[in-house]
Amino acid sequence: MRCLKVIVIGAPRERLALAREFGANAVVSIADAPGIEERRDLVLKETGPYGADVVLECVGRPEAVPEGWELCRDGGRCLVLGQYANSGSVTFSPHIITRKQLQVSGSWGFEPRHVNLAIRLLENPRWQATFAREVTHRFPLAEANSALDTARSQTAGKVVILP
Repeated sequence: MRCLKVIVIGAPRERLALAREFGANAVVSIADAPGIEERRDLVLKETGPYGADVVLECVGRPEAVPEGWELCRDGGRCLVLGQYANSGSVTFSPHIITRKQLQVSGSWGFEPRHVNLAIRLLENPRWQATFAREVTHRFPLAEANSALDTARSQTAGKVVILP
């Protein structure tokens, strides 16, 4: 499937800038739109009155899942990727899934063929440079606690611990 328009909702601003470099057409900062309705209005402004064809939840916050359903158009698809740990439960109405006739899927990780595709993608110098900018902090192993604190602060891109 080829995307005609990619909208990224998130934070911090540095990550949103990187999303633009990766090709996002629009970004919505949760700092500028802290409420679900505000974010929904911004997405509908970009997609038209129907909503997104596909929503990828990559955040890992349970409340983002039903918000993603709200951003989908009728008959849209939502892929839940960010729930790698049990971060808790949320209350939602199953009616939204049936009323909108949503296709909801989840994925825990990746398949070996995805690793091959990623390696082939990184053979391209353009993508090598773009992905390299994603790593914003490098720490020696002795400073692993500082690395984890930096990652938790959500002020960094990718944080790497060098053994």
